[in-house]
Amino acid sequence: MENLELDQALMELISQEAVNGGISEYEIISKFKSAPYHLFNAEVMSNNLSLFQTHFVIFNALYRLRDLGLELNQFDIDIISSNIRLMPLSQSNSTSTQDGASVAGTGVQNREERQAIEKLRTYYLNWDNFEKTTETSVNNLLDSFWNNMSSRSPVQRSQDNLTQSLTILELTDLPSELSLKRQYKKLCNIHHPDKGGCQSTFQKVHLAYQYIKQRV
Repeated sequence: MENLELDQALMELISQEAVNGGISEYEIISKFKSAPYHLFNAEVMSNNLSLFQTHFVIFNALYRLRDLGLELNQFDIDIISSNIRLMPLSQSNSTSTQDGASVAGTGVQNREERQAIEKLRTYYLNWDNFEKTTETSVNNLLDSFWNNMSSRSPVQRSQDNLTQSLTILELTDLPSELSLKRQYKKLCNIHHPDKGGCQSTFQKVHLAYQYIKQRV
């Protein structure tokens, strides 16, 4: 399941961004959709399942590269979605797991945190977790996450998300599927970075579209 082209491109990218303090997973996906990489197509973030699969592929590669760097005693990788950093081993407090693999320990001070890191590593290195995941299970995982993280009721949270998404798309009520697509394309033409728009606004438009699309 390994992809040499992806591994090489990922290593090149995080090495380049090390001087800037790291790079986010979203930035990696965006760069891999464009030149000179062209590793992902435009649909990798089109729904929850494809987004999960893209995320899994990237994190699988990151953990494999990290294991390699520690095995060769050359580098460590701090793997957090918001900021992925390549680090010299002098900045990493590496420890060993029961199976002999090394675990990156940047900022890790207690046993619970080390166990959490190893649990993630084990999950992403097991391709069964990629193959058995369906869109329904991804949606259930997301619902479970938000139910645990949010103090609001599911009904209240759903209504808030709907209102916010409609506002972002400049809509007042749920549109038809055709009207939604037209409005989405209109806003993309305005806010797409390639057309001089704002990256942050474009991301919000895309997320709002995905949310509303599942409800029309």
